[in-house]
Amino acid sequence: MKQKIFKVPIKELNTTENIHQTPIIAKIINYLAEYGEDTEDLMFLNGLKMFLKRYQNTKADETGCIEFEENEYESYLEFLRRGL
Repeated sequence: MKQKIFKVPIKELNTTENIHQTPIIAKIINYLAEYGEDTEDLMFLNGLKMFLKRYQNTKADETGCIEFEENEYESYLEFLRRGL
């Protein structure tokens, strides 16, 4: 079964409203560095790792977006929901 594709603007991941904030992608990297081996939340962490890998290995398209598969995007949304 083919997964749905979701587009996330690269600007959303790399920029902040002011210089005192940390970009979302940096927060994800820091979170994975600290909790990446936690077995309690394995599905969430694996999805977040796949999200980060796609971000690192994919160039933005002509609209400035990167395409993520549904499970990667869901992990990204969960990361935002948790306020991590």
